Amino acid sequence: MNITRIEEYYSPTQEENEFFDIVFIDNIPQQTHETLDCGIYMLAYAEYLSYKQGISAGNFDALFLRSRYAKLLWNYGQQKSDVRAISDNEAPPRHIRNNVAFEDSETIQIE
Repeated sequence: MNITRIEEYYSPTQEENEFFDIVFIDNIPQQTHETLDCGIYMLAYAEYLSYKQGISAGNFDALFLRSRYAKLLWNYGQQKSDVRAISDNEAPPRHIRNNVAFEDSETIQIE
């Protein structure tokens, strides 16, 4: 989202825009305007949300996090290779469900 054009997101004349709430979080790392690498910030924020760990904006080290995530992915790949896992066969097979046709009067809806 371009924060300098935030009013456009709330403009009632923009029919193609859907309205949504914008929540600003304080004290999280922010990328500088001249960089286009938002991925590391997104990953760090996702980790923050997943594990409820604090992220210090002052101590945010993007280079360290890139190395950390690269090592985690490499280790995961090595573990898969060691057990000869292939992504398509890692999950156990699903049981095939038997479909039974009901009359309209017997149809139930589960929410």
